[in-house]
Amino acid sequence: MAGFGSLSGAPSAQRGAGRGRRLYDALLERVTARGYRMAVAGITQPNDASVRLHHAMGFETVGTYARIGWKLGEWRDVMRLQLPLGAPLATGEDPPEPT
Repeated sequence: MAGFGSLSGAPSAQRGAGRGRRLYDALLERVTARGYRMAVAGITQPNDASVRLHHAMGFETVGTYARIGWKLGEWRDVMRLQLPLGAPLATGEDPPEPT
């Protein structure tokens, strides 16, 4: 089961206040409870603050799409990250049906 969500950055005066982490904590708790087992993120580069947040949340960088996103008048790379959710399944165990 796949789902999609989008988070955008806060105004610079509000950055670093922990809002992004609290929002992500709530989102990841809900999707884990609903049976999702992997969260993925795409971060348009450069965006050091978002990369730091995702790494602090436990996301691992798994690759980068080169020059795939058009933003602010130029082609940008998009970093891909992922975070396993929930307990690993036992061999042969079916995942729960997402709700």
